[in-house]
Amino acid sequence: MISIAKNSNHIIKIVSMTKGEYGTHINEIKGEKLGQIRVKELKAAAKIEGISDVEFVGYIDAHVEINREVIQKVGTYIETFKPDVIFAPECLYYYYPHDDHIRTGLAVYYNIKNMKKSERPALFMFNSYVNTHYFPMIHWKLQSKALLIHKSQYWLLLPTYLLRFILGFYFSFCLPRHLRHYILAEAYRKVNFEEDQHRALELKQRIFGRLVTKLKTFFKPMD
Repeated sequence: MISIAKNSNHIIKIVSMTKGEYGTHINEIKGEKLGQIRVKELKAAAKIEGISDVEFVGYIDAHVEINREVIQKVGTYIETFKPDVIFAPECLYYYYPHDDHIRTGLAVYYNIKNMKKSERPALFMFNSYVNTHYFPMIHWKLQSKALLIHKSQYWLLLPTYLLRFILGFYFSFCLPRHLRHYILAEAYRKVNFEEDQHRALELKQRIFGRLVTKLKTFFKPMD
C-alpha cells in the first residue's frame, strides 16, 4: 500500500464502515468520544503511509448488518470511485471473527460478484487462512509506526504485535524466489468467484475453519 501511495499516478481511498466507537474496556469514553479519537488516529496513521483520503460510512461499531442498505452503500462507493484494486477483510475463510469485518467483506464480495466480469476490480482479502498471494513488507518500519498510532487499541495491538512479525517471517517463505531476500511478508487471498464455488480446502484449513467457527460463538471483540 505504501509503495502504491508513493506513486503520484495512483489514488488510494480508505473507507471505514464505523468509527470504532465501542472498541474499548473503558466505559467512560465509549461512544462519540472514542469515535472522535479513532478518526484522528486513522487519519494520522494513513498520513504516515502517504494516504490522505479517508472516509467513514457512518455505521455504529458492532452494529454493521448485511441488508440491502449496507450493500447499496458499499456498492455506491465502488461505483463512484471505480477502483482497480480493493483490499477488504476476509468474509469466507476468516481467522478474525469480528462481525463488522466479516459483514463488510461480504458486502464488498457481493457487489463485485454481481458486476460484469470485465468490469470487476481485483479483490484481495486479508485475515484469511486461504491465502493465494504474498507481498514483501518493504516498508515494515513505516507500517509499524502507523500501527502504533492507534493508541486507543493498544489493549489488542500490543499483545498481538509480536505475532505480526512471526506471521510476517513465516509468510516470507511463501514469496517468489526472487523476493526471498525480504524477511517479512503479508498474505492475502485474491478472490476468484468461480473457484469459491467448488474450492476443496486442505485438511489443515478445514480444521482451522472449524476452530474459528467454535471460537466465534463466545468471542466478542470490541473494536
